[in-house]
Amino acid sequence: MRSLFALAALAAAASASSADLIPVQSYEYTAYAPYGYLDSGNELTDGVWSTTGINPVEPWVGFSSAHTMITFDLGAGAPAVAGSSIVYCLWTGAAVYLPESVRFRFSNDASFAAYTEETYLSPFNGQPGAATVTIDYNFSAAASTRYVRVLADSQFEWLFLGEVQFHGVPTPGSAALAAVAVAIGLRRRKRA
Repeated sequence: MRSLFALAALAAAASASSADLIPVQSYEYTAYAPYGYLDSGNELTDGVWSTTGINPVEPWVGFSSAHTMITFDLGAGAPAVAGSSIVYCLWTGAAVYLPESVRFRFSNDASFAAYTEETYLSPFNGQPGAATVTIDYNFSAAASTRYVRVLADSQFEWLFLGEVQFHGVPTPGSAALAAVAVAIGLRRRKRA
């Protein structure tokens, strides 16, 4: 019986961590992405988390620009955006650094004048070598929006992104409901 409750609790935790993800319909960027580090169209939102340096290049999208701007379309009727997670590559030996600042802008009509959330990163002094850095941004207020524009500024030559996710406000009770469903399913299976 204890294992049943432990399994239900585990299912609840897993459900809670993914239940608030907002799917991205599409995105486009204005910064130059050089050969070899091109985006196939969905690499920033395909759910594949990069865990190595820039080799192999497949999970990474590389930008060679001081000002990288990416506009994400969350679709009509998207839930309010409460935060974001971005996977960066840090490889100081190859001049790949974290951006100095990241700004998020929200709009329902692509004007991006309605609301701006700005989050600044402090310069990161890393050791030579490759590292994957995931930074979670929590916004001061959840924004009801269709479009999210991410602006990353850097004085360095390269910016590599592996994954960008947006999080909505978690639905109260969704994790508990998943746990109850798992518990009922296991109990029925045990009786049969």
